[in-house]
Amino acid sequence: MDETDPAAAPDDRPTITIRRIRQIPDNLRVYRLRIDGDVACTIRSGEKATVKVPPGRHEAWLSIDWFRSPKIALELAPGDEVTLEGGNQVRGWRAPFALLSMVVAPSRYLFLRRV
Repeated sequence: MDETDPAAAPDDRPTITIRRIRQIPDNLRVYRLRIDGDVACTIRSGEKATVKVPPGRHEAWLSIDWFRSPKIALELAPGDEVTLEGGNQVRGWRAPFALLSMVVAPSRYLFLRRV
């Protein structure tokens, strides 16, 4: 191949890996990882997915139906690798209040954090 061929260049775009923790609530439902408003991938309970993005500033969040996680700001340089972990907030003492939290704070039903 020609060395100036862009297809021959190594792909040094930043990567974002999302791990969804295994939880009984929403176990059969598919979450969407949104980056800058677009669906970058879908992910099931206990799965992991990796997406490549252009270098620069991005916002990432998880969504399902009308629920979402708070947004995370990411500043990514070429070759960066970021791992995110997400799931829902329904666990422990919060479980009895799950329905209330869905109605009152739909933007807090899911979580997404950098690990």
